[in-house]
Amino acid sequence: MKFELNLKNSLINEKVFEKKKHLKNFEAINTSLHSGKEEWTAWVDYPSKNIKKLDQIKAIAKDITKNGDVLVVLGIGGSYLGAFAGLTALKKDKGIDIVFAGINFSNEEIETVFNNYKNKNVYVNVISKSGTTTETMIAFE
Repeated sequence: MKFELNLKNSLINEKVFEKKKHLKNFEAINTSLHSGKEEWTAWVDYPSKNIKKLDQIKAIAKDITKNGDVLVVLGIGGSYLGAFAGLTALKKDKGIDIVFAGINFSNEEIETVFNNYKNKNVYVNVISKSGTTTETMIAFE
């Protein structure tokens, strides 16, 4: 007796087909991003094209984690959310405190943050694509 498995109309076959379809879409998107023809994609190859800057960032991060008690991140909108997502994903149980501030016009918020860390090593990371974001610059000033 011969056993034959027919996957032609099976749920398994549908899942395999969907996976291949999504893989092809991913490959097309990846090729498009790296083509240099799409707008707003400079970030794709930025790390590999800026090794010196990446090394500088790593050195600063090492200094902050070694010597800092707190990292205060000032940013709003995408700047705030990008930093929050990245640092939340990478945060370990032990290490320095990370405080997100400057997402509004409240100078009391900033004052409270710094009063909580008097006599501590505080690092401040200001994130603003334009360098002129009102809320961020007020908090930094």
